[in-house]
Amino acid sequence: MDEHSFRTAGKISTSSLYQTATFRNIFTPVKFGLYQELFKEYPENTLAEKLIKLRLIHNLDRKHFAHSLDFHFDTVQKWEIEKVMPKPENIKLIAEFYNKSLGYFHEYYELYYSDYISKVKLWKDKNNYTYSDMMRILNISHSGFGRLLNGRIALSYEMYLKLKELLIF
Repeated sequence: MDEHSFRTAGKISTSSLYQTATFRNIFTPVKFGLYQELFKEYPENTLAEKLIKLRLIHNLDRKHFAHSLDFHFDTVQKWEIEKVMPKPENIKLIAEFYNKSLGYFHEYYELYYSDYISKVKLWKDKNNYTYSDMMRILNISHSGFGRLLNGRIALSYEMYLKLKELLIF
């Protein structure tokens, strides 16, 4: 008897063992969330930390994450080192990719895709402000404020901060 035959004599192969009904009922395959468990304590205080944590939990390096969503590697790197803030369109793709709400990333992104215009109009009317008042308060032009209210320009992060400071949101 050769060495291989000696080692396997009297043993059942793993594949044939799994075929038995008793084995399958007792030992079902379990998918462990290893990476989720490893990184569950990773901080989520900043947008960058949230992006990194999600990427790590899903066992993706920057290159594969960037490729999966058709982003440039350098762009993802800049987001993660907080050099650049992701555009709302990109956060929307990331939220869909990871099945997360826009609000998970930051209130701004959730607000960007909501009816923020109604909130601004309501605040303006409630306080009886004119367009001139709003120009002065927000430090923007008359036409800029008009375009914001008409939805012809999107809510920038800077404008979001101004409006939030005024307790509009």
